[in-house]
Amino acid sequence: MRLSPRQPYSLADSLHGNAGGTRRRRDGIWEIAVRVGTDSHTVKVLQRRDGDLEVDLDQKDTEATLDQVRHVLATDVDHTPFVERFQDDRLIGRAIRAKRGLRPARFATVGQALVAAFAGQLVTTTEAQNTHRAIVRRLDRGGDYPRRPPTVEEVGELPPAAAAADGLSARRAASLIRVCRRIDVDSLRRLPTAEAAQRLQTERDVGPWTAAIVLTSGLGRWELGPTGDLGLIRLCERLNGGEATVSDTQALLEPYGEWQAIAGAHLLRLPSPGPKRKPSPRRRM
Repeated sequence: MRLSPRQPYSLADSLHGNAGGTRRRRDGIWEIAVRVGTDSHTVKVLQRRDGDLEVDLDQKDTEATLDQVRHVLATDVDHTPFVERFQDDRLIGRAIRAKRGLRPARFATVGQALVAAFAGQLVTTTEAQNTHRAIVRRLDRGGDYPRRPPTVEEVGELPPAAAAADGLSARRAASLIRVCRRIDVDSLRRLPTAEAAQRLQTERDVGPWTAAIVLTSGLGRWELGPTGDLGLIRLCERLNGGEATVSDTQALLEPYGEWQAIAGAHLLRLPSPGPKRKPSPRRRM
């Protein structure tokens, strides 16, 4: 089946990593696990030279599965206003011109976005990826690769001790399970982004960065960037010539308005000059 994303769109620039084991790239073709109700389906996606996507579906509920593919790949989003407005930006203009088709891919479920967000708090990128992958593997109960993306309800059924055994601190494991048991995903979908973020941050161990990951990678909102990400703090330090704080990253993202999530993706991919540093935590709460 052919899927025509709103252009500009680049599958290669928009997808990276294995998303906790829920997708992989083999021989130039992406295999992506999506959820339709209680069922998990794997689709194969390849971008053609004309920009369209070839989507290999092998399920009866084709339209529902295709809707999930559209969600994960953000194919229906028109980010042309972002490109036109910021392609000459002093910080990311060159990056935008080089990767005009970048639209960060989403997770298939809000549950997986919550796992990724808690796994990424105050640890290195490698540690975050390992924890994310371990929890997804546990919840998939040994399923085929790529693994089934977990729902909020499935994550909420996980004993906190099991999440801790997979790499979370005991406190964050308990907070993740508590949030999944208390959160009403449908109510978040109905709320404006700012209100949804505020609601999430009433929960323990949920700060601006965690809320942004859930809302952008889980619900597909673009208004929130990764405030507090250490990569952005380092960028602010270079720009300011001194120490920077979480508030500095917020100020860095604010000019990009309703496109902060895409701007953040470009900002975090800017080359870092100077000698390599000792690995340190990449994320904040």
